[in-house]
Amino acid sequence: MFDVVVVGSYVQDLAFNTEIFPAPGETRIGAFRTGPGGKGFNQAVACNRLDIKTLFIGAVGDDIFAKGVREFIASEGLSAELQVCTDHPTGAASIVVNGDGQNLIVVALGANDHLSSDHIGAFSAQISQAKYLVCQVENNIAATEAAMKIAREKGVTTILNPAPINDGLTRAL
Repeated sequence: MFDVVVVGSYVQDLAFNTEIFPAPGETRIGAFRTGPGGKGFNQAVACNRLDIKTLFIGAVGDDIFAKGVREFIASEGLSAELQVCTDHPTGAASIVVNGDGQNLIVVALGANDHLSSDHIGAFSAQISQAKYLVCQVENNIAATEAAMKIAREKGVTTILNPAPINDGLTRAL
């Protein structure tokens, strides 16, 4: 049994630091790092690092980023159930941070946008027995709705981070 189930996104962060944001058509020199990210995945990792029994449910492609997240999950000892979407890449984000700490972020949801309600349904027992279900809207909204419906029917406390803005959000609430 898990205390927290997170139904959320995995996104490979591609982060650039530069003193000044480039203007349109301009190139700037900066530093680069890459690593695991995504609102849902970050929440699951944080809970797991606090020794809270956590399950992450999400979607990835069949690519190098998915291989990397599997290795990271194993190194963290995080329980995860990943739907592999062979026709869609793992989500990725381009993050540019300037010297003042301001950021510009563009996210390509990739496989996250194809997380299926069927995949969620396969883990309805884990959701039903959790103390908390945590969701955001970086996934297919129907999958988020399915998870929230399962949790609500069993009296599980649901926590929704309503970001990023999603037109389907009001329907899910």
